[in-house]
Amino acid sequence: MVATQVGLAFSPAALGMLLDLAPVIIGTALASGMCIMAVAFLFARLTRQSVAQSFLSSAPTSPVEAATMAAAAGLNPVPVIFSQTVRLAAVVLVVPFALYAIEGWPDASRPPVTFDVSFQADIVLLVVLGIAGAMIFRRLGVPNPNFLGPMTFAAVLSVAGIALTPYPLLMIAAAQIVLGSWLGAQFRREVLTTALGMSVMAIASSMLLLLLCSLCAIAIAAISGLDWKAVVLGAAPGGAVEMALTAKFLGENVVLITTFHIVRIFIFMPSIPWIVKGLLRYDQRNDLGDKTS
Repeated sequence: MVATQVGLAFSPAALGMLLDLAPVIIGTALASGMCIMAVAFLFARLTRQSVAQSFLSSAPTSPVEAATMAAAAGLNPVPVIFSQTVRLAAVVLVVPFALYAIEGWPDASRPPVTFDVSFQADIVLLVVLGIAGAMIFRRLGVPNPNFLGPMTFAAVLSVAGIALTPYPLLMIAAAQIVLGSWLGAQFRREVLTTALGMSVMAIASSMLLLLLCSLCAIAIAAISGLDWKAVVLGAAPGGAVEMALTAKFLGENVVLITTFHIVRIFIFMPSIPWIVKGLLRYDQRNDLGDKTS
């Protein structure tokens, strides 16, 4: 559900922006990737965990996908889930308030968010599309099929001009509640009560990653002439859905910022399993960290 909703955002307008701003958008995605890798190596050294686990803790993917890949690689998924959750929380809490502090606070009289409970018939098509995309990508052996499959299928239809009604906000909220509940269920009391250092490091690494990505975005905006706030939101190490909602709330160009994140997803998400395999070999050669820590 979340993946197809993200794919629908890749509209013909988004494709036009990608074609016009390809160097900036792709360059921002690559710069974010370099920041993530730098933070992964730094905090692997500080925490004595493997570089592969440190990378998965801050990789530009969802906590669910990161935890699944950690388990598949023989890594403990609990620290990955914790760090990924802290990362997303830091982005959606720090970025808006930081921009407010710089640009001014919003009008407090804005209308509250309302949930549309109407049901459109082509939502059934979205459900079928998402399931088919996941099954086909899984059969083809594509990494992260449950996300990339539905997102790709929805993006292809959207960019072709086939307008599908997106899921109502209430359904997206319900889907995020399911994801959040799954994440919360993975936490273990013994980890949270005994690993205070891990908690501090997770917060520190998330804040450092956000700072590095923001600095790169400001530099890219200065070179390209784009609005620095839009590039900062586009480079932020948050999820596409969360950053699109943040952009809408801040009154920024939602299509542009969504394009930044969709491009980064298509660049990095299929590559994450191969990057993890390479980092695992690096860890084994250098005897870094403990795969089960």
